[in-house]
Amino acid sequence: MEFDFRRKKFELQKTLYSDGHIALGAFNTEKKSIDYVLTIVVPNFTFPNDKIAIKTWGGNKKILHSVYNLGIFNDTCVRGYAGSFRTKVIEFWEFIEDFDISRIPKIKTQ
Repeated sequence: MEFDFRRKKFELQKTLYSDGHIALGAFNTEKKSIDYVLTIVVPNFTFPNDKIAIKTWGGNKKILHSVYNLGIFNDTCVRGYAGSFRTKVIEFWEFIEDFDISRIPKIKTQ
């Protein structure tokens, strides 16, 4: 699943967190590295494994639009907050119905 962001080519890649939730990264195909970790672990917070906790702050703020435009996600409109002052917003996304997650390659480790 490739996409463009800031005139660079990226590939959406996945793995699993230890709690079973999906972890997503944006792999820079030129640099051969994950430039953006798109998801976050949410300790002590229970949510279904088919939902994806999207990190919306920092460098992710702008790239998420390109990722969402791949057309494989639905925004559930459920929000959570992180940080000591609850200033960081976590969005919960899900894959569109009938999307085959195997189409997203696993994160490449060196």
